[in-house]
Amino acid sequence: MNISESLDQILRRSDTLADLFYLVFLKHSPHVQELFRGVDMKRQNLLLTMSLIAVERHYARGYEATKAYLEMLGHHHKQRGVGMELFPIWRDALLATLGRFHCSDWSDDLAAEWGSAIDAAIRCMSVAFQWK
Repeated sequence: MNISESLDQILRRSDTLADLFYLVFLKHSPHVQELFRGVDMKRQNLLLTMSLIAVERHYARGYEATKAYLEMLGHHHKQRGVGMELFPIWRDALLATLGRFHCSDWSDDLAAEWGSAIDAAIRCMSVAFQWK
């Protein structure tokens, strides 16, 4: 399985992945939990799924539109008080969740692809933290 096939499976069962991800991510710390207080998690699940599409497409094709979207996403997170120090935690939680989601289809190669894709997305999102 490659990253595009992985995304296809995610899109067929997006609520499953998103629900699992937030269980993992929100366990991290009270600070992370506080950032999500009052957030509509059904909407948040959809936003995560749409962001994964952008992450995969940016990695696979390097579209300017996905780059701009990820930069805008970084700006939005900055405005909400999400610091860059949470990005590696988000990355680790997402990779752990993807592994659990895919079960026996998860491989070192797929983990490396998603890791590279997430790292590229984080680089784009980090641009917002350089804006005044």
